[in-house]
Amino acid sequence: MIDRRFFPRYSCEMQLKINTHDEQGFIVEANEISEAGLSFKITLTILNSLFNIGCSMEIGDRFVMTIPADNQFGLDIECQIMHLRRLSQENYQMGVWFGQLQDNEQAIIRRLVNDASSNHDE
Repeated sequence: MIDRRFFPRYSCEMQLKINTHDEQGFIVEANEISEAGLSFKITLTILNSLFNIGCSMEIGDRFVMTIPADNQFGLDIECQIMHLRRLSQENYQMGVWFGQLQDNEQAIIRRLVNDASSNHDE
């Protein structure tokens, strides 16, 4: 199978926050990142909670996610859902695309990708 992605994906471990309009948010764990997007595991419980506050979380939907910047939460990025796959009764895998990033946002993403790439090479 030929990989046709524009940017390579790398395994990673980092916490992300899905932001909500009530500012509560939900913490999820990313497991892959590239310069174009990332993927993370999300539980059915979180999906249902998001749905109950008006976030349908369907393919094509957009939401804001906070990712680590300089070892702390800090960079809010609008993401678009590209896929949502069921892994088990309670767990799903969600892939998101970053869309148009500002130069400073792209630099932070590139640093996170480089960190993941370095860890991948070890």
